[in-house]
Amino acid sequence: MFRFENFQAVLRDPVMLGEFLTEASKIAEMEKVARERAISIMLRGFKVPGWLLRRKENSYVLPSALEPLMTESLDVVLHAFGSISERRYRELCARCGVVPAPLAIVRAGTTVTLSKANIR
Repeated sequence: MFRFENFQAVLRDPVMLGEFLTEASKIAEMEKVARERAISIMLRGFKVPGWLLRRKENSYVLPSALEPLMTESLDVVLHAFGSISERRYRELCARCGVVPAPLAIVRAGTTVTLSKANIR
């Protein structure tokens, strides 16, 4: 079992760090399943000690309701939505039958992520 007082040592040692990340990813996967199970249990009236259910009302606006705004203030509406990903832009262009404008795609740098290596 991982002990938090050893965490600084884990961060300094690449081997221990790799082992920690492997175990942490397993826990992260199990946590999602455990949260879903806890919600199910609590919705049936049982308690899960230390946890509460919070309810959030979800609402949205139908796209057709934006039409009057688009005809009156297209620039304001576009700025309210902000930028979109290149993937979404290309999908939208394809759906509209328009060739993507190369200058519309802004390169904003690189995101670095960490992935588990498939060692055999």
